[in-house]
Amino acid sequence: MVLTVEDVAEQLAVPASWVAQAARRGILPSRKVGRYRRFLQADVDEYLEGVRQGERYWEANPLALSTRSVAALRRVKRAP
Repeated sequence: MVLTVEDVAEQLAVPASWVAQAARRGILPSRKVGRYRRFLQADVDEYLEGVRQGERYWEANPLALSTRSVAALRRVKRAP
């Protein structure tokens, strides 16, 4: 199932702006469809499972790093 930013925000009980920002940073897996972000239900479920286990998505899924910008990678490296 393909979800919009608003759908994911509702599922996670967070603001849509947080979902969009997390997707841009590569924290929450997403795909660009034209100018829109779309999410797969399986990816959201996998992200939630990682959160439950206390891991960061991009640490458990190194392929997620390939979709990040250089600036986003620098921010992650500085994070404790």
